[in-house]
Amino acid sequence: MYKRTVSLGIVSLLLLSGCNNQEVIVEAENTLITEEDLYNQLLNNYRPQVEQALRDLTLLHILEQNYDVSSEELQLELENAKEALGSQYEEYLNEYQINEEQFKEQLALQVLQRKAAISTLEATEKDLQDFYTTWTPAINARHILVSDKETAKKVLDELQSGTAFKDLAETYSIDSLTASNGGNLGTISYLERDAFSAEILQAMDELQVNEISQPIESPYGFHIVEITEKEEKKPLDEIKDEITYTYLTSTLTSEQIQQAVLKEIEEASISYKSEAFEDLFLPYFEADNPSQ
Repeated sequence: MYKRTVSLGIVSLLLLSGCNNQEVIVEAENTLITEEDLYNQLLNNYRPQVEQALRDLTLLHILEQNYDVSSEELQLELENAKEALGSQYEEYLNEYQINEEQFKEQLALQVLQRKAAISTLEATEKDLQDFYTTWTPAINARHILVSDKETAKKVLDELQSGTAFKDLAETYSIDSLTASNGGNLGTISYLERDAFSAEILQAMDELQVNEISQPIESPYGFHIVEITEKEEKKPLDEIKDEITYTYLTSTLTSEQIQQAVLKEIEEASISYKSEAFEDLFLPYFEADNPSQ
């Protein structure tokens, strides 16, 4: 789901060192090591990762000229990513040697690519009206997942006796991504509903805020669900921009994103200051024309 990257610290060091810098940075046993030596060593050892990181950075700057990502949008993307990764979030950052700000850059690039593709699409009034009839506002929910119905009934009894949902989730839930967070599923937008079974979605739609479901069977076991927040469905005219964006996003394909990104690259003014990176975006165009 999230793009894997080499440490941006390594990339920064490589780019700062430069390919023709003879400044000595280390002397060992009468041997001089220059910044150029470091540059070549890093490039030889990490070239695929460096090129991908440099492509991402360049593309980020290209797309930022034409599209915006608000701090609110980016924060929501980050929250959704954290919820998806759960307890593995910190492990993800550590494994790829990035901090949260660098991770947010990855998310920003994904949003910008999506917006570039959406800008090439259109929706008719009928498209929007038909989509609106099936669209549901975002909800916030939490759940406890157990392996059998007997345990689910036991958990439900304890909830009805006043035991905190959070405590029971931490004790009983076998969902490793949410158990340590009190079973919190976070904000579930329309576009994220596909991650849940039809049985869970039906319960979420029918439950009122602070209402707890009966045990719900799914391919993963038995769930007890509570809705903690549910937005009201506003008239289409009041949320037309949101519906349009959500509709176009829901119909978006990876091919459309790829074509939009290629168009942005072709129209951008890119100057390569190092021969080592003259073919930086060649893989994008080769992927678009595999027969060539």
